[in-house]
Amino acid sequence: MAQKKRITTYNRYNQKNPASYWSIVGIVSVVILWACCMFLIKNTFIGGKRPISKDYERTTIMVHDDENFFSDDEKTQIEEGLNYLYEKTGVEMVIFIEKVTRTEETISNEYNELFGDESHVLISYVPVKIPNQRFSWHAGTKASLVINQKAINWLEKNIGFDADGEGWKDGLMLFTKKLLEE
Repeated sequence: MAQKKRITTYNRYNQKNPASYWSIVGIVSVVILWACCMFLIKNTFIGGKRPISKDYERTTIMVHDDENFFSDDEKTQIEEGLNYLYEKTGVEMVIFIEKVTRTEETISNEYNELFGDESHVLISYVPVKIPNQRFSWHAGTKASLVINQKAINWLEKNIGFDADGEGWKDGLMLFTKKLLEE
């Protein structure tokens, strides 16, 4: 008994028009590549934010470093980055350098004690290499229009574990530009 020749999709298209098979494969590949790019762009884009009003009282100390992790010069550089963020977005960010990351509840309570408005972001930063435990944060209602979880994730990813004052300043300036880009 003779065996029947099996006709594959490739053979079916190859017999009629070999170029059509590769055209279909190319089109499908381009569509998949486009979809992947759109997914990546959507999930890494933190921009399009609008500044909020600056009708609130600013704090006098933006970097609280009781552990003396940063030198005075480095704290000044970080404050320059924080001032740039404030001038461009209207959001004042206050950073506590600490030994242990605060829980969501404790940082929320601290925020409520420190600020009488909804225009600040409070960050607890632990300068050690512990994955997913370096930043805890709380943003007021107005501030969260500019700085949300995706933005904080970007900030944490782009300020290295061993960032010095200049690294923080540069990171904060780039962060601000990213928030405002269209």
